[in-house]
Amino acid sequence: MDTQLSAEVMGSVAEADERLKGECSPSRERPVCPVDGHAIQKATGLSQQKIASIPHVEGGKLRT
Repeated sequence: MDTQLSAEVMGSVAEADERLKGECSPSRERPVCPVDGHAIQKATGLSQQKIASIPHVEGGKLRT
């Protein structure tokens, strides 16, 4: 492996380890907006069960 690439990878691993231990904060944060399951049901006309069957949608998050 290239020496420079190896140093970059090891630096990334050390940084990730510090974050896991809470020794440093993330360089970026993504705000997460709550989903209004009732509004989605109203707009689509689908039931909770039907929406939950869509990949990457958890049924528990649709309970209103």
